Amino acid sequence: MNQQTIATLLQSLPTTPQESFHALLDGLFGFENLALAQTSVLEGSSLFDPKEAIIYFTNADYEAHLRQATSTEHKNLAFSLIPITDTSRSALLTATKAINKAISSYNIIFFLSSTHLSIAFTTRRYAKNTHEKKDVLEKIILIKDIDLASPHPAHIKNLLSIASIEHGALDEYYKAILEALSIEKLNAEFFQAITGHFLDFCQHISLPGQAGGADMGGDTLADTKREFVLRLLSRILFCKFLEKKGLVDSRLWDTSLSSEYYHEVCEPLFFTTLNTPRESRNYGLLNDIAGSKIVALLDSVPYLNGGLFAPQENGDYYKLDSTTGMSRYLNTLIIPNKCFEELFKTLDSYHFTLDESTPYTQEIGLDPELLGMVFENLLSVLFTDNKKDDKDLQKTMSKRKATGSYYTPREIVSYMCKSALAQSLHTKCEQKIEYEKLKTLVFDEVGGQEIATQEADTILRALHSLKILDPACGSGAFPMGMLQEILNLWEKLDEILGKSEPQSAYERKLRILQDNIYGVDIQPMATEIARLRCFLSLICDAPSEHIAPLPNLEFKFVSANSLIPLPKQEQLFYREYENDMKELERLRQETFSTHNKSELESRYLALCDKIAKNAMSAIITNGGNAESTLDENTKLDPRLEWNPFDPHSVAGFFDSQWMFGIKT
Repeated sequence: MNQQTIATLLQSLPTTPQESFHALLDGLFGFENLALAQTSVLEGSSLFDPKEAIIYFTNADYEAHLRQATSTEHKNLAFSLIPITDTSRSALLTATKAINKAISSYNIIFFLSSTHLSIAFTTRRYAKNTHEKKDVLEKIILIKDIDLASPHPAHIKNLLSIASIEHGALDEYYKAILEALSIEKLNAEFFQAITGHFLDFCQHISLPGQAGGADMGGDTLADTKREFVLRLLSRILFCKFLEKKGLVDSRLWDTSLSSEYYHEVCEPLFFTTLNTPRESRNYGLLNDIAGSKIVALLDSVPYLNGGLFAPQENGDYYKLDSTTGMSRYLNTLIIPNKCFEELFKTLDSYHFTLDESTPYTQEIGLDPELLGMVFENLLSVLFTDNKKDDKDLQKTMSKRKATGSYYTPREIVSYMCKSALAQSLHTKCEQKIEYEKLKTLVFDEVGGQEIATQEADTILRALHSLKILDPACGSGAFPMGMLQEILNLWEKLDEILGKSEPQSAYERKLRILQDNIYGVDIQPMATEIARLRCFLSLICDAPSEHIAPLPNLEFKFVSANSLIPLPKQEQLFYREYENDMKELERLRQETFSTHNKSELESRYLALCDKIAKNAMSAIITNGGNAESTLDENTKLDPRLEWNPFDPHSVAGFFDSQWMFGIKT
C-alpha cells in the first residue's frame, strides 16, 4: 500500500463504506480472512446508530500467521466502522469505551464523519485485585481528524507504519501497532529533527556585533546565538499551535512573502501583532504595496500579551527606526530565508493537536506537553551540558539518541504529581479523610464513588488552598503535571458536588496558575520555556471566539538560586518601610492580570529604587557610614537588586514570601 492508495480509499469511504472499509483493512492489516459480524452487540448507544455500523473481524484459528494472545485469552481482532456526527475528543472517548465493553476483544475502531476519520486503539490488561482472568480497558490512543479529502502527510505516515507490521501472536501484533504509533517514538523523531534545524540556524545566523568580534567572545557568541535561536523556535512553534486553533493564517509560513522573512514577517508577527493591542499596531513600511499582503495576513491575529512575544532588550535586537518603521538591525541581524524554508518543510510533515494527552488517553500528534518535553531536553543539552561547539553538540545528540534519553515520561510525572497531591490533601483537609479514599480519588480515572458530598466540599477547599513550589522547575514538567492533575481532580469533585454550571477548563487553569503553582530555576531560559508551556496549556482551552490576553507570569516562574536564602536585613528600615513593602507586594499580585505591564513595571522599579535609597539614608542617619557599614554583601537589600521583568536577571537568593507571597 502506498500514499496514493490510502488517499483514494479514504476519499471513497463515505460513498462506498463497506467496500472501501474492507479494502482499507486489507491494505493496512493484510489478513486473508475478514468476516462480517453482527452489529446488534452495539445497540443502546446514543452517540451513533448501530444499524449503520460495520464490523469485520478475524480469528487466530483461521489466520495462518495470527496466534492467540498470550497476555489475555483473546483470539479475535475486530475492526469497527462507526458513522458519527459528534467528533469531539470526549465523544470519541465515550464511544470507544462503550464499544470496547460491548466487544470484549482487541478492537480497532474507525469513527467516520462526512469529512473526517478518527481511529481509536485501546490497550487491555487483566484486572488487578481479582482472582478472575478478566481483562479491562487501560488506555485509549487516537489518530484524530484525518481529512478524507486531503489527508495530512503525518496521518498518511501513521497508516503506512501500520501496513508494514508482520503478523504474529495477537497481543504482540497489537503491541507492535501501538509502538509504531507511540508518542515516545514521535517525540524522539521530532527532537532529532528540531535539533538539526536548531544547529542550522546557529550556523547561518549573523548577530549584530558578530562581524567585528569586539562585542562578543567565542563562547559568549555561541551562547547568545543558542538563546536567540531557541527563543525564535519556541515562538514559531507556539504560533503553529495558534494556527491549529485558527488564530494564525497558515499562509504566513510562505517565505516568498519577503526576501527578509525574519524582519518583515516574523518580527511584525511577534512584536507588532501578538505583543501589541490592535488599536496600537503600526506596520511602518509594510503598509506599502509590497507589504500589504503581509499586513492583510496579520490583521486578524489577536493580541496575546503574556511576555512571550515581548522583545527582549538584550536578546532580540529589535529597535524600529522612527522614520521607516523598520528594524535598525536589518543589515546586521541576518537570518537566511533558506533556514526558515527547511524548518517549515519539516513542521508541515507533523500533525499538531491542541488536546493534551493523559496517562489514560493519547492522541498521536505534537501536543503542547510533548512539545514542552522536547524543549526541556533541548534546553538540557544546550545549556546544562555546557557544549561549546556544534561538533560537541552533535556527539551529545547521538549519545542521547542511542540511550533513549529524551525526556521524563509523562506517566512518571503524573505518578509523582498524584502521589504528592494525595499526601498533601490528606495532611491539609480539616475534616480528616481516609488516605486510601483520597488516593483512589486522585489516582483512578473514575475514582470518587466513595467520596461523600461533604467530603468533596472539604477536599475542594483544601485543593484551592494548596501552594505547589518547584525549586528547580527546569522547563516546567512538574508544574505542568500538577496543573493537569489539579484540573482533573477539580472536575471530579465538581461532578460529585453536582455543580450545574462548572467553570470552563480555561477558567480553571487560569485560577490554578494564579493561586496554586510556582516555579524557580537558576537558568533564565528554563523559566522562559516553563512560561511558554503555561501559555500553550491556556491557549488550548481558550474560547476561539474571544481570545483574552494571556496572564503575566513574572512572579509565577522566577530565575533565582533557590539554594541561597535571603540574608537578614535588620538595619534596612525607615518610617514608611513596611507600607512600601506592602505596596510592592500589591504590585506583584496585580501583575498577573494587568494589561498595562510596562506601566506597572515602571511603578514597581521606581518603588524599589525609593526603598533602596531611603534604606541607605536611614542607615547613614542612624550613625552608620555608607561605605564601611554596607559591605560588598549588604550594600543594598538584594531583593531590590533583582528585576523580575528583565528576562536575564537572576536573583542571587530565594525568598518565597517576597517573590510569590507564600511562606515555605
